[in-house]
Amino acid sequence: DGSASFQTESELLAHAMQSISECVSITDLNDHIVYVNDAFVATYGYEREELIGKSIAMLRPETQAADTTDILEATLKGGWHGEILNMRKNGEVFPVEISSSVVLDDEDKPTSLVGIAVDITARHREAARFTRLNECLLSFGADSVDNIRRIVSLCGELLGGSFARYNRLEGDVLRSVGDWNSTREFETCSRAEGHICHEMIRGGSQSVNLLRDLHKSRYLQSDPCVSLLGLQTYLGTAVFFDGAVVGAMSVLYTADVVPDDNDRRILSIVASAIGVEEERSRVVDALRRSEERYRSLFENNVTGVYRTSLDGCMIDCNEAF
Repeated sequence: DGSASFQTESELLAHAMQSISECVSITDLNDHIVYVNDAFVATYGYEREELIGKSIAMLRPETQAADTTDILEATLKGGWHGEILNMRKNGEVFPVEISSSVVLDDEDKPTSLVGIAVDITARHREAARFTRLNECLLSFGADSVDNIRRIVSLCGELLGGSFARYNRLEGDVLRSVGDWNSTREFETCSRAEGHICHEMIRGGSQSVNLLRDLHKSRYLQSDPCVSLLGLQTYLGTAVFFDGAVVGAMSVLYTADVVPDDNDRRILSIVASAIGVEEERSRVVDALRRSEERYRSLFENNVTGVYRTSLDGCMIDCNEAF
């Protein structure tokens, strides 16, 4: 019958609200809490009994007091959506994205307010990481080696590594061009064979590679850094220049770590930036060598040679002139 069906629908709705990952709250028209779901309790750190009957304003820091009134008024007029700061029971302030709406009865009169909140701390943290990465790239100067060192250091910091390093392959030798948190166990130059990053280079893949349990792997014997530094996790990718692999960018951990997709994306961006700097460095070197050859021909020519500007003013001349 109708009442049995309504009861079933009510139970289904209640179960759904308890099961979703978003924080759901229902308040009366005075903004006092009458219902919160399990996700809400877990996110804010309160027991359910501590919340029921209290003003929703208790969850907002004093700096957000005016927003509480504005949100209530906007919700009563139809709804509100935006980002504000909330506060957990332990006093931690964190950002949330909130959508609120008004519940109407059969006569279209408001009876209560529903709010759905999402903790966006991780989203803000990721945005901050990519902002720092972008700022670093935009601040690059003329010195490619310095640029590489700076971005390697930032990569190690952003990915929470124990160490970070970019190794360039020169013949059968790995040469460190940039490193972060280096110790004396790290050699500036070493034979490539056996090192994890050498295998990344030989593999020639643009994908980001994750290796865990290094202390239980064959690298414990082949790569001296694994045992000397107590490494457990390796995250790395090859660096390309002009279509060929020239080195490997690596972030190393002394703990068991599982990087997320954004960690991998940051490492890929850093490796691409290093590849650009490697290309720029070689172009600059080629121009310098070309200028040196020109200068040698200019100065050692037995014939008098001179240069002028477009308006006929002499700029330079050799000894013979």
